[in-house]
Amino acid sequence: MNETPPPIWKSMQDFATRVANEQSRLWQDYLDTVFPRTREQRGAASPSRPSAAVAGDVLSDAGERTARLFRDFSDLTVRYYRGLFEAGRSYAEAMAQAFTKGGGVVAGKGSTLEMDARVGQEAAASFFVENRREGAMKVELEVSPFSAIPGPDAFDAGLVIEPPHFTLGPGEERRVTLRLPLDGARFKAGTTYLATLASKGDPEVRLLLRVNVHEPKDAAAPPPDRH
Repeated sequence: MNETPPPIWKSMQDFATRVANEQSRLWQDYLDTVFPRTREQRGAASPSRPSAAVAGDVLSDAGERTARLFRDFSDLTVRYYRGLFEAGRSYAEAMAQAFTKGGGVVAGKGSTLEMDARVGQEAAASFFVENRREGAMKVELEVSPFSAIPGPDAFDAGLVIEPPHFTLGPGEERRVTLRLPLDGARFKAGTTYLATLASKGDPEVRLLLRVNVHEPKDAAAPPPDRH
């Protein structure tokens, strides 16, 4: 799994600093070029080239350089907003990769695993457990009772965890598969059930299970209304 990306505000701050430095450089180059050039052109007046003609050259040259400065500033502004967009998109992609891997969810605080199936079928899903610690990591997965939304009643749903216990070395990961039979005696179609899967004594390995139960495939269609 990729490491969690740096805070986006830091990336934006660094980028804004680079843009501000570039803006200052453009302005300084303009000042260092236009004013010495203007003084040089003004000193070029002579009997063969009257002051009016020199003044025209000064204004023309200064106008061209000023227009170039504004074009550079405009380009810089476009690059700035484009950079903000790219930084935001890159950050979002990095965050998505940080919490998903190979189509499976990575167990951690705030992670949710969706499971969907019809009544009478088996819901199945998988997720990853990763060890980002320096030492070995012992994993003992346990699941809480399931409860319907809404509804206060909770029950043991017979969730199968494969494997429920294992140990990971530093930097190692393991895929865990879940299987849940949705029998009609305990699960009602059109209802969502919640449970929490966690590693015993380890708050970093935690996963919210959200099971969406649908009508059985062979459910009889209601008779047509003849009235």
